Amino acid sequence: MKAYILLSCCLVSSLVYAQQADDDIVYQIVQVNPQFPGGTVALNEYIEKNLRYPAKAREAKLSGKVLVRILVEKNGDISESKILLGLDYGCNEEVIRLISTFPKWIPGSQDGRLLRTYTQIVVKFNLK
Repeated sequence: MKAYILLSCCLVSSLVYAQQADDDIVYQIVQVNPQFPGGTVALNEYIEKNLRYPAKAREAKLSGKVLVRILVEKNGDISESKILLGLDYGCNEEVIRLISTFPKWIPGSQDGRLLRTYTQIVVKFNLK
């Protein structure tokens, strides 16, 4: 009887541990990718409206793209951003600032379950 109680306690603690570990997993490939509210068109409009071209980049006549990876949490918050391919003259910092202003996203999901998911965004800097 004692062995049975001990075994059942170990199984329960293992299940709890597995669930906690599962909550920390960050996925890169899911059935439904995280999405900016309103989709890609709305994201592009948001970036165009809120992006501030850095003065140093403008003076240097710098244009190009910044590739950034973001972590969309289960509740839609952006908890992490990392520049994967950047530009100089303050462009990387501007992208990080811009991301900090994003509204909540629609999180990624798999089989109807919300997940912590990485996604990537390209932000273009073009002088007009």
